[in-house]
Amino acid sequence: MGLEKQHNDLLLVKQKKINNIQLLRNQYTISLLNVGLREGLLNSQEVYEVQIQLMQILKESIRRYTREESSSISSDVAEEILTSILYAVDAFFVSVR
Repeated sequence: MGLEKQHNDLLLVKQKKINNIQLLRNQYTISLLNVGLREGLLNSQEVYEVQIQLMQILKESIRRYTREESSSISSDVAEEILTSILYAVDAFFVSVR
């Protein structure tokens, strides 16, 4: 549901309801959520749902990273994995806008 919502949010950018100038290319997803919330195109519950989806992806990525042997990793590694996830989501959104 969260990625579908993010795709719908991207459509708002295409429809010019969100000014591309307000969106940071290197933090596209985060800035899309922030601008959408600030402009009233998203509510806090919708942003929260996207965050939950991203955390689910992080959780699965950590499981793969540890080969399901542990759920415990350093905060540096978790941050690197999350950064990679956001990079991939950003790249997708930038490629389809």
